[in-house]
Amino acid sequence: MSEKKSNYFKIYTLLLLFVTTTAISAETPPNVAGASATTPAPLILELPLWGENGLVNFKYPSMQNGVVLSKDYHKGLQWVSDRFFRTSNDTLLKKTFMFVGEFVVYSLPLPGSNAWLHEEFHIQALRTVGMKGQKDGVYDYDLSSDTIAVYGVSDADLAAYKLQHPSEWIRSHSAGYEAANVFVTEMQKDDFVSAQGKSTTNFSGYWAALLGNIFYITAVDEPAIDDDIKTYEREEGSDPLKRDLRGLDFITWTYDLFRPLETFEQARLDHPLGGKARGVHYEQLSPEERKYLKKQATLSYISLLDPTLFGHNWIGDDHHYNFNFKHQLTSFGSSIDLNIFYKVGNLNFYSKLMAQSNHDTYFPGIELQILNYRSSLSGLFNTPILFTPRLALFTYPSGQDFRTKSQEFGHLTALKLGFPWANRFLLSTELQYKSTGFIPGIATLSKEAVMNLAVSADF
Repeated sequence: MSEKKSNYFKIYTLLLLFVTTTAISAETPPNVAGASATTPAPLILELPLWGENGLVNFKYPSMQNGVVLSKDYHKGLQWVSDRFFRTSNDTLLKKTFMFVGEFVVYSLPLPGSNAWLHEEFHIQALRTVGMKGQKDGVYDYDLSSDTIAVYGVSDADLAAYKLQHPSEWIRSHSAGYEAANVFVTEMQKDDFVSAQGKSTTNFSGYWAALLGNIFYITAVDEPAIDDDIKTYEREEGSDPLKRDLRGLDFITWTYDLFRPLETFEQARLDHPLGGKARGVHYEQLSPEERKYLKKQATLSYISLLDPTLFGHNWIGDDHHYNFNFKHQLTSFGSSIDLNIFYKVGNLNFYSKLMAQSNHDTYFPGIELQILNYRSSLSGLFNTPILFTPRLALFTYPSGQDFRTKSQEFGHLTALKLGFPWANRFLLSTELQYKSTGFIPGIATLSKEAVMNLAVSADF
C-alpha cells in the first residue's frame, strides 16, 4: 500500500529542501551545456518488447520493464517542463513552483508514476512465485484517495503464499521501497552517460521518489498510526477481495521479518468486518521490532547523500565522477549501498559497494558495470555496437534468513548489446543470468536466465 497524504503534509520540508537545492545550483542554467534557453535536453524513450515474463504486459510489466516505462514517464514530463516552462531567467519563486509542481505530478497515482511503480514492484514480487489475481489500485484512478491498494487475493491464498514462500512474502512488503531506489539509480546512469553538461533538471523526480520512501517509513514509525490503520480497515469493507494485501508496508515487513514462521492466521488480527486483517498493527510489534523499524526509518535519510539531488550530473572538470548512498530494504534485512559513477575517456563506469545485513551479521557485495561503451565493431545496420556488461558478486544469509550467521555466495552476469539505426533509433538486447539471492529490481530470489529486448528512439 502507498500512503499518499504523508507527501503533502510534509510539504514544508520539501520547500526547505528545495531552497537548499536552489542555493547550490542557482547559477547553473536549466538546460544542458550548449543548448539555448528554450531547447531542452534530447528526449530518449525506450519501449520494452520482451522480458522476464515474455512479451511485455504494459499494464503489469516485470520489475525491470516497469522501471523502463517509469523512466519514460518521467523523461517525457521533464522534457515538456524544460521545453515549455523553463527559461534561463527564471526567478526563485518560479523555480519553487516548478519544483513543487513536478514533484506532485511525479507522485500522482497514474501509470508510469512513482506510485504506480511502487505498486507494480509489490505485485511482481509475488507474481514470480505464481500468485495471480493481484490488482493495482492505480488503475482505479481515484486521485482523491489517501491510499493506493493492491487487492484481489483471498485470505486463504495469502495464507498459502506466506507459508510456502516466506522470503518472497517478506520481500514483497518492502518491494515498493526498493522500486524508488532502483528507478533513481537507473535514471542517474542514463543522465551520467547522455547528459551534455554538468547540470540536470531531473532532480525534482529524484526528490519525489526518495522523499516518498522517507516520508512513508517515518510516518508509520509511531503508535498513533494504529488509528489510521483501524480507519483503513473500516473503509475497506467486508469483501476480502477488495482489501489491500499487506496494510502499511513497513510495519508488516518488520513483523514478518522477525517472525517468518508464524502462519497468516497467527500473525494477523481479526478484521473488524470479518476475516483476517491483512496488515499488522503497530501495537503488535515487540519493543525489539519497534526499535528495528525506527533504525530503518533513521537510516532512510542516508539516501539524501546524493549530489544529483542538487542538480549535478557529475563532479569535476578533467575527470567526471559522482556518487550517492542508497538505503535498501531486503528479504532478509537491509543494505547500505555506495554507488559510484566515473568517466574515463569514452568509458562510463558504474560500481556499487553493498553492505547488506540481517539481524546481526554483515554480508558484503560488489557490482561493476560499463555503460554504453561504443565499440569499433559493427553489427546490425552497419553501425558500432554499444556494449553494457554487468557483473555482481555478493554474499547473503543462507536461506534469506534474518537471524542466521551462515552465508552463501551469489552472482549476476549480464551483457546488453545496442545496435544504433538511422541516428535516431536503438535496438537493444540483453542476456542476464542470476544465481539464488536478492538483487534490487529483479523479482525472483531464485536462479533465473532472462533475455530482454527493447527499442529506443531519440526525439
